[in-house]
Amino acid sequence: TGDDQPQKSTVRESGTAPYRPAEQLDRLVAQRYGTAEPTPVAIMSNEDQERYEHALATWLTEHPFRSGHDDVSPSVVFDAVITGHALRSPSAADVAAERELQSGANPFVSVFYPQQAATTAVGSEPVHLPAEHIGIVYNSVRARLTLAETASLLVTERGDQLEGEVTIGERDEKRPERTVMNFRSHGTGTVRLGSHVADAEIDVPGSRVEIGTGSDVILVAPVNIDCDDLRLEADRFVVEAPPRERFASAVVLKGHTATPTISGTPILRRHAHLCVSWPESHVYPWRPFAIVSDGIDEQHVKEGLQGLRRLVMAFRARGKDQLARTKDKIDSQRMMKGRAPAVLEALMEEKIMHIDGRLYILDASALGGVVGVTYLDCAKQQFPERAIAFVNGITTT
Repeated sequence: TGDDQPQKSTVRESGTAPYRPAEQLDRLVAQRYGTAEPTPVAIMSNEDQERYEHALATWLTEHPFRSGHDDVSPSVVFDAVITGHALRSPSAADVAAERELQSGANPFVSVFYPQQAATTAVGSEPVHLPAEHIGIVYNSVRARLTLAETASLLVTERGDQLEGEVTIGERDEKRPERTVMNFRSHGTGTVRLGSHVADAEIDVPGSRVEIGTGSDVILVAPVNIDCDDLRLEADRFVVEAPPRERFASAVVLKGHTATPTISGTPILRRHAHLCVSWPESHVYPWRPFAIVSDGIDEQHVKEGLQGLRRLVMAFRARGKDQLARTKDKIDSQRMMKGRAPAVLEALMEEKIMHIDGRLYILDASALGGVVGVTYLDCAKQQFPERAIAFVNGITTT
């Protein structure tokens, strides 16, 4: 207003006026993350350009999305809008991602980034989410959970891309899980998870997974990561079992190669278990947690045990009386690989598993009595003779 506004506009008809929302966000992102200022979106005379840039110096410092000259916002919603815009910006995405991974999760980032996330229906086209941003969005979803809700992350590889979903379930109600986001990452990339990971299954044998930013790292079971290259950096490395999870209490970390850097030994809380497997996992401080090879050579038995392991480790208690998982999760192509269909059929015949509406129910006592295994046995890949005989009997028919 006043002297800050040109008395006569000489902006040419270029189809875009100055100071539109996109330009405001571009400039807010540039100031917050130190990236280059955007080029003018409107064509104007040199005189008007000078007046406009002078006015911007005042307008941006008083912008409602900012707190004066600070690089923070007066509202987590405003902050999430700027962060989401930065994550979509080629010039600011890397520095914005680094900042988000090192800071506390903003519960609204997953609302504004990806933009389609809030309205994506189950079964619709997945939103595009770079592998480097998966951890940011998942942490944001978890930051919005109520005390009665739980969330889980699934990431898998298909060809030269990653596919995944974020699912929310109820702790105490007999309601099926609901998928709140389907996403796809073009190219395998690096899955960055930050310093707090909970209830995640990441099966990406051709990709890298990075955990931690140099500070404390906390992994809350169940976490199952199988990747090509595992990077772990932490001052303290803590593994926890959630208070209400009586069954799936293990964290499993597997990598074809790995660079785990921690101070001291892993800390286990609430009867949690840690299982690791990589070329140097037999040395300090990982030796007590290293997975020992089962020494089984028969391919059909190995495939049967892998199917059994996937099925058992898919189930959760989450404070409920029964171990359950939705039918679509168990019947998915990812689960039903190799000999898994035959193993599932055998478990159903032995009444170890049964269907209740939209859920598969697992009887842990029957699993132990008939097959002789527990969730932890499957996590450690320590299968007794009874389990080997059970699998051998159903996979050779």
